[in-house]
Amino acid sequence: MKFERKRYLGFEVLCGEKLKRKDFSRVLWKESLAFLGEMLTSKSGLWLLHFENNRGILKCNVGYVDEVICSLASIDQINGKKANVLVLGVSGTMKSVKEMI
Repeated sequence: MKFERKRYLGFEVLCGEKLKRKDFSRVLWKESLAFLGEMLTSKSGLWLLHFENNRGILKCNVGYVDEVICSLASIDQINGKKANVLVLGVSGTMKSVKEMI
């Protein structure tokens, strides 16, 4: 098995209400599967590491950063309310992303 390098994405959800991790995670996986399909979602290694106060950190494999950003951009509704996801930055270390959010 080949070792895959990871990238960490800091993001903010622009929405009219404070979201729960469970609600965002559900929408993230739904949109990722719809946009990328099961194969690319699996290969991307997408994982929600942190989510608090509508800001969070995602982890993915280095070769799939653009695809993950596009699947985040496809999120337009959460809990029936309009929402947008703004990517604050991408880094190779968790420490750098924590400073962004």
